[in-house]
Amino acid sequence: MIERDLVYLVGSDPAPPLAPPAVVAGEGVIVSESKSLDHLVCCDGAYPFLRLIPGYFYFIEIEWFDGTCSNTGRFGELEVQWTAGELPASYHGMIAWRTVIDGEPGDLAYTPALYHRAAETFCGRVEVVNLADGSVAASPDVCFGADVSDPLGAYTVEPSLAACEGVPYTCEVVEDAWDPEQCVTWPDGEELPDEPLEEPAPAEETSPTSACAIERHGGHGGLALLALLGLLRRRRGPDRGR
Repeated sequence: MIERDLVYLVGSDPAPPLAPPAVVAGEGVIVSESKSLDHLVCCDGAYPFLRLIPGYFYFIEIEWFDGTCSNTGRFGELEVQWTAGELPASYHGMIAWRTVIDGEPGDLAYTPALYHRAAETFCGRVEVVNLADGSVAASPDVCFGADVSDPLGAYTVEPSLAACEGVPYTCEVVEDAWDPEQCVTWPDGEELPDEPLEEPAPAEETSPTSACAIERHGGHGGLALLALLGLLRRRRGPDRGR
């Protein structure tokens, strides 16, 4: 249970009735890369694996030594951010805000900055709630996502293989890692050439590449590109990969 101290201002006159809040909304599409090893195409001796990164939250990173990997999996989400206007000072400490998305009310918030994210279009409004008497005032319902050009939900893109010197390939996933003994060429699915792929350096002599990206696309919400790149450890398998 979360406790919160609220300050109530008492005046000689009753507070005016709540009016529908003035709301400014911005929308955009957030695109994140897949965390599945099945969505990778690699070359030049790269054999990716999953690594769990502990912290306040746990994060999954895809890592590999040497070579190049390209992630073809994407997931698009529509994000809407609302900012509600100021209310009379007599309401300070007495009100909370919430979103109502497709008729379902969200949790109460104590700041007028709200957001909602979904992998499909939706309609929503902002409500301001008087905590003293329970009265509610709402902005008009507005539907979002009709004009976004980026796909929503899961989809795939072509791999970026310009940095590859050798044949691109994919491998079977065994225990959250690519198995270098079970690989085929991409996109043909043929047996790899006889000449061995470049052998990556031992783990203690190099650092793995980590790939994790989130993109924020357009919309008048002013959402920007966020890319996260880290240096992390990786396990290594035999010299030949798929």
